Amino acid sequence: MEVSNYYKGIIKIILTAIAAIATLVIAQLISQGTMSLLLNSKVSIFISESVGAFLYIMITLVVLKLWIEKGCKQKLKDYKIGTFKINRKWLIVGVCLPILVTGFYLFLPGEWYASSLEDKEHVRWFLDGILYVGIAAGFVEEIIFRGIIMTTIEKIANRKAAVVIPSFLFGILHTLGMPFNIIEMMGVTLAGTCVGIMFSYIALKSHSIWNSGIVHALWNVIIIGGMIHVGDSLDKYSLFNYKLETHNILITGGEFGIESSLIALCGYIVVILIVHSEKKIKPRIK
Repeated sequence: MEVSNYYKGIIKIILTAIAAIATLVIAQLISQGTMSLLLNSKVSIFISESVGAFLYIMITLVVLKLWIEKGCKQKLKDYKIGTFKINRKWLIVGVCLPILVTGFYLFLPGEWYASSLEDKEHVRWFLDGILYVGIAAGFVEEIIFRGIIMTTIEKIANRKAAVVIPSFLFGILHTLGMPFNIIEMMGVTLAGTCVGIMFSYIALKSHSIWNSGIVHALWNVIIIGGMIHVGDSLDKYSLFNYKLETHNILITGGEFGIESSLIALCGYIVVILIVHSEKKIKPRIK
């Protein structure tokens, strides 16, 4: 009987993860399709990107609301997706972490380059990096990985599994379709797992994915939003580039960029230790 329940739990976790990630993909396809349609209809870039980002978040929430509340007879707040509210402490962490990581690189040998965003395509990518890839993607990924998948595993298994498994999955998914060598793939997986654990602890500590979401979103906006790009090559869609002289993969993060570097990894670990050292997290699982 216990063995049967064990395998039922495993199957439920797998099916939940597949359904949750499928929800993310569907929301992404619809929002991006709508955004492209608006752009082709000569709607302004800002409005098109804003609508796309809004739809990405809202479609995800509507589908999950129907699934969780109508299908499973539970509430979204049981999955840490309650009323939108952000604690100032996590807002500060969300701003400081990427600024400190980026600031570290500015003390390393390199050269500044400035780009022009006069071209419409440049402006689109800049807004896309802030509104869609930055804010919308940051919150949607937290809703899926730290909200649905992590909470499901916590209900069925235990908290340690709930923190590690979705985080590892989060890291692995960032390697798919990318031209990485084995070293880069291992680096991205490790960094993705560590940053996932960091987001998990924030969501658990605050009992809300909106707090891990703001940290995630601000990281995306500041690091990959198109304002400042740091690396050993230039990004033509970023307003400013700081091109490093070194090509050491531990410093540059390789093809994926500084998010998978040793410097960023240290940043994730410091936040994990700070959150973990605070008062013990009390479970809110019914």
